Amino acid sequence: MKIARAVGGGIVGSALLSATSMFGCAAGSGSGAGGASSTSAGGAPSGSGSIASSSAGGVVTVGATASAVSSTSHSATSSSGGGGCTGILSGPCGACLESQCCPQLAVCGQSSNCILCVTGDPQGMSCSTDAAANALLDCSHVGCEAECFSTSTSSSSTSSSSSSGGTTACTSGNFTISITVPMPPTYLSAGYGGQESLLLFYGTGTPAHVYLYNVSDFVQGNLLITGDDSLYDQGPTLSLTKPYNGNAPWDLSKFPNSTTYQIYSGSDANLGIETWNLSGLGPTDSLTSARTDATSTPFAFARVGATVYERAQFSNTWSGIASLGSAGSSGWGGLAVVRSEAGVRDFFTQAKITGGASGIVEQRWPNSLPSAADPPAVVFPATDLVPVGVSNDGCQLYASRTTANGLEMVVLKR
Repeated sequence: MKIARAVGGGIVGSALLSATSMFGCAAGSGSGAGGASSTSAGGAPSGSGSIASSSAGGVVTVGATASAVSSTSHSATSSSGGGGCTGILSGPCGACLESQCCPQLAVCGQSSNCILCVTGDPQGMSCSTDAAANALLDCSHVGCEAECFSTSTSSSSTSSSSSSGGTTACTSGNFTISITVPMPPTYLSAGYGGQESLLLFYGTGTPAHVYLYNVSDFVQGNLLITGDDSLYDQGPTLSLTKPYNGNAPWDLSKFPNSTTYQIYSGSDANLGIETWNLSGLGPTDSLTSARTDATSTPFAFARVGATVYERAQFSNTWSGIASLGSAGSSGWGGLAVVRSEAGVRDFFTQAKITGGASGIVEQRWPNSLPSAADPPAVVFPATDLVPVGVSNDGCQLYASRTTANGLEMVVLKR
């Protein structure tokens, strides 16, 4: 079994290589393709023997509006031997942690939230400040790096893998809606910060603001603002992201007296311009970000018309990596990207397949241009949802839509 790495401001599942996490809780669990299923009445998933999983209903409330959200609870067990740390984990990672990090593992095993955090489960709450989770992860990096964070796929994994060696839990199949969350009326657009697993929202004001929400808290209904950055371009913002740990959000907009769109960064009046060699940005283009599966290397992405560009951290050059139009789709809106260490990229947009259906369309590129892409596929039929981001394992897709009551955020799961 593998456990999650600590990245940026939180604990994320960047190193999960098995459909079953180290505590037997399914990574990206569900009945969709690529996700391991869990029981619905508290029974342990097949083969885990150490954790019970059950389904429960919850409510996400914003203002006076509530919508259903499913949640999963977990409880760990440990034996009396080995300082109370045996039996919590299975496989080489568990054996190593029992030997090298027994006190930290024993403490974490007593906390369901610690378990969620170290396995990268999006239901983990306030993971960056969970002392038990961080203590176990720190120890595991020192004593069990190879056993718990290696990039070779477990032979017992039931999850799908990308064709070039990238490991993700959910690489194919349709999505279903997990939660729907109406946002405050002052929020006009949404974005995603892949490196820090944040949802971002542009809100009106003087100056305008970018409000940041931790994804793991958001999907649990804990809609707490974790960051608030001033925004001075007053575009308004059409698309936004936060690609690199510690950097200010980026937004695609233009100044009121300008005729051209740019990508701006910074939270004061001295904004930086991140457009560099991109040109022709317009009001229907999109920004997003993602990190790789093995080392969590961060990348920023910009869709300019049919072309998707990628920019690595600390680079001043955007590289064209995909031409969506040449792969059988049109009418794109939004952008979400899963990127493997080996270079395989899955793109999600609101689009129409040539001669076929419309909705959220997935297009996969085994390599950068000029390589050919896999055929596009509609993975969710709604035509009013605009993808803004996707979890690193491909299991959760984040999309927004504008309703008569304002901006609405929708989380979909495979």
